[in-house]
Amino acid sequence: MLWNYNNMGHQVKCDSSNSNQNKRIMKIIKLCSIFMLLGTISCNNSPKKPDVGFHINGKLEGYEASFIYVRNKDSLIDSVKVRHGEFSFTGTLKKPTVLIFSDKNRGYDKTFYFYADNSDIQVEVDYSKDRIGNPDGFMKVTGSSAYDLSLAIEDVYKEANSKYRGAGSGALNEYKVGQLYHFLAGKEDHINAVSLDKVFWLISGMGSGMFPIENSERLLGLFTEQFADSEEYTKMREKIEATKRRQPGESFIDYVGTDEEGRQIPLTELYGKSYIFVDLWASWCGPCRAENPQYKEAMMLYRDKGFQIYSVSFDDEKERWIKAIREDKIYEFVHVSDLSYYDNPIAKTYKITGIPDNFLLDNKGQIIDNSLGGEDLLLTLEHLYSK
Repeated sequence: MLWNYNNMGHQVKCDSSNSNQNKRIMKIIKLCSIFMLLGTISCNNSPKKPDVGFHINGKLEGYEASFIYVRNKDSLIDSVKVRHGEFSFTGTLKKPTVLIFSDKNRGYDKTFYFYADNSDIQVEVDYSKDRIGNPDGFMKVTGSSAYDLSLAIEDVYKEANSKYRGAGSGALNEYKVGQLYHFLAGKEDHINAVSLDKVFWLISGMGSGMFPIENSERLLGLFTEQFADSEEYTKMREKIEATKRRQPGESFIDYVGTDEEGRQIPLTELYGKSYIFVDLWASWCGPCRAENPQYKEAMMLYRDKGFQIYSVSFDDEKERWIKAIREDKIYEFVHVSDLSYYDNPIAKTYKITGIPDNFLLDNKGQIIDNSLGGEDLLLTLEHLYSK
């Protein structure tokens, strides 16, 4: 989590003989509770910036509500009064993090966010501007070095996207991670919670089949000294190790799936004949099902040579799974499912967070390739069977 929470442990005794004093005390308690969520060191009923902390002054053009709501991810932190299109918000952060501002309904058109730190920060938002086409016109933030660093990292991504426009995702990811490493390396002030967060979301969003292992390890190494115990670092390390396990030459895990009749079908039962295609899909996954015609074609072409498809569904409803098999007429495959969505041994072992995904195995269960589309599978099998 980006926020750190404190248990202040203070006991407040109220004198029932003085109701006005009681009300004042309860108001202070409420304010303290709000700032505890922000990891504050002090609690103050004043808009002035504390000795250690941040003070955000905001100007909102086109915002008509009386309050703006401050969140961290899905957690409501505070509500702030908006007067004549302006608001002021004060607190203390344990580390730089994202603050999310929105109306009560959390509508996209009334939401903005930025990385904040313990500084005097000015933010101006013009809701009449196009946040996609004119982001600089939509929001302007000054005074936050955390925000400035996040923009600099976004510029690295934009440069990579522009240079590798039209290239495959694997090449783009390789270049983007490499460029980010060169941007951060040797700059101690850049190795902080902001850059860790940006790297985490970059690496987390990359498909395992297009993941640059070597460059990612170098990039992650910049954060080892300060952040090795953090949740983000641990998850990135796990993904790198999981990606290594899916490389050609590695043995696929021993997996036992359950077919629609409830029978246990070990993947190893298919070993010893020919190549095996482990397809990870689900009834609700449109891109998965779009590949089925070509997978069926592969079965028709190479079934007599011993080729088999071991189809593992990530469905969690049996009826939908079986219905999709019937609708797509993929009867030739070996169908199994744990009916557990992503909570299955294959997804856990290889840190799979999105489908379609797949593995092509030899007759001993060693990985030949992975993340193959239908056309790629046909070309690969044509090459393999022509030997």
